[in-house]
Amino acid sequence: MIKITLLMIISFFSNQIFAANGDVNYTYTAKDKKTTLLLANASLQAYQAFDKSNPEQCQKSRIEVTELAGYEFVTCWQAHNFIKRRSPKSEVFGVVFRTRSAPYRYIFSFRGTSSNANIISDIQTRKVPFSAIDKSIPINRRVQVHKGIFNSYAQKSRRNNKPSMREQLFALIDQYQASSKPISQLLITGHSLGAGLSTFFTLDLALVRPQIATLNINFASPKVGNRAFVYFYEKKTKARTLRVVNSFDAVPCAPKVAYAQTPSAYLLGFYQLSGKTKKKGVHTLKHYVEVLNCANQSKKGICEKTLTVNNEGKTTSLYSEKGNPRLLCKVYSG
Repeated sequence: MIKITLLMIISFFSNQIFAANGDVNYTYTAKDKKTTLLLANASLQAYQAFDKSNPEQCQKSRIEVTELAGYEFVTCWQAHNFIKRRSPKSEVFGVVFRTRSAPYRYIFSFRGTSSNANIISDIQTRKVPFSAIDKSIPINRRVQVHKGIFNSYAQKSRRNNKPSMREQLFALIDQYQASSKPISQLLITGHSLGAGLSTFFTLDLALVRPQIATLNINFASPKVGNRAFVYFYEKKTKARTLRVVNSFDAVPCAPKVAYAQTPSAYLLGFYQLSGKTKKKGVHTLKHYVEVLNCANQSKKGICEKTLTVNNEGKTTSLYSEKGNPRLLCKVYSG
């Protein structure tokens, strides 16, 4: 499903739309290896919680906390399916984890594209003004964002008036803050579309719950706003965001036209081979996790080897090297 999704997105945008953003500051080793890998594994579990044959039900039995040492599963949240304008349907879209003992750190993890409705969100690239969950907060209308992704995050169902994704998220925040297990730190993560959603959530938190300590580490995020949005985001969140990016992944380069990317990125470099020599880009989160595991075990902090990866029953060879910004957006993901 993910492969089909990427091919559709690529064919929609055309070759010209994938280009690097020259304003990004890249690092090549993780400053906090443990937390980066923790959040990569948490992002995987957001996918596990979703079953497209039963999209509204959280698949608790499929969620694994083995790689999230010290954490437990808490709950899931949903987003509306906007294939039809007034559709009452929803999809499980994220997972909450919490440390088993105080002080309580929480993880809010957003999944990426997994359904036809998500594909439609991905390709709705017209920009709209960003607004906070608290509509009284003044935001210049030049601060504009990706319509499809923002609607998935902020829009209610028009048919049954169910709360939007962000209304659900803030209800959870307020519930935890009023409980015997308040938030000491909130870790936010997501992959691909989920990374974009996590960016909007992080900004909303900075605007309306600034007392909550947050850290966002996300994976393979597309661009979700214009330069005014990036400037506003950095100013309000105080740069508590790190994007993890693969040099051979085209998705973080899209869309090009009038969009920008947040400026702090940890750059990896991994690919598969198509034929004997042609490098094939990689977007799959499982592959990001394997490369991060490898990098964390290396004295240099960089994975420079061939990995054998099993993903959904398929074994592939993955070639990893130091990230290279000059290669960004040159190879399509597959």
